[in-house]
Amino acid sequence: VDPTLLASAADMVAIRKKEIEAQFEGVNLSSSQQVAELLFTTNKLPSKVRTRTGKKSTGKLALESLKHPIATTVMEWRMLAKLESSYLTPLPAMLHADGRVHGSFNQCGGYEDVGEDKASPITGRLSSSRPNLQNIPHRTAWGLLVRHAFIPDPGWSFVRADVEQEEPRIAALLAGDSSLQHKFATGADIYLPVAQKVYELKHGKGRTLTKADKEWRNLAKTLFLAKLYGAAAKKLYETCIRWGVQLL
Repeated sequence: VDPTLLASAADMVAIRKKEIEAQFEGVNLSSSQQVAELLFTTNKLPSKVRTRTGKKSTGKLALESLKHPIATTVMEWRMLAKLESSYLTPLPAMLHADGRVHGSFNQCGGYEDVGEDKASPITGRLSSSRPNLQNIPHRTAWGLLVRHAFIPDPGWSFVRADVEQEEPRIAALLAGDSSLQHKFATGADIYLPVAQKVYELKHGKGRTLTKADKEWRNLAKTLFLAKLYGAAAKKLYETCIRWGVQLL
């Protein structure tokens, strides 16, 4: 890991955080109570999501549902704060004398550090911790600043590998689902039919989705795997709301 790149990324993140904080002077963006007051009292935005105790939620789902520039900026600040606390601050301290980080791989899952001395539950799947090398950010330009700090030795390359649809294949076999087994045997897309049904729930029939409809396919994949891994109705509902789909 290149500590110079990490330090540069940390400086850029800190500068952007301060720019955002300057827009909301006097508001502690790490305080859900103050963020709620900013959104729902000061700016009178509608509260679409409630917490379990009935309070106005400022969680990711709630902010996404607002579709408002202020909410988007708050989410950006939180994303930067997460990068800072999860990677930019702890990674330099994890460097060994050889300039590398030596993460721990847990063959049967296990408790993973998620910050502030908290831990995720046992998953039963291969996991990595200190740092979590399986989830180095890459979906945003800010996340790539962290990923680009991981550099192989001269003459070497990083290789990324994945087992394609491992769990759905096992599930199809254990469940004796001949339709799903046939899709795997013929190389058919298992998520597109699900995407079609979800799309029709919102828009009705009349259009056939294709692989080019990546957004709908990604939603279908999320729902498919969430249910396979035992997600409760609340999780499925929140996922659909985030994507603007009403199932009821």
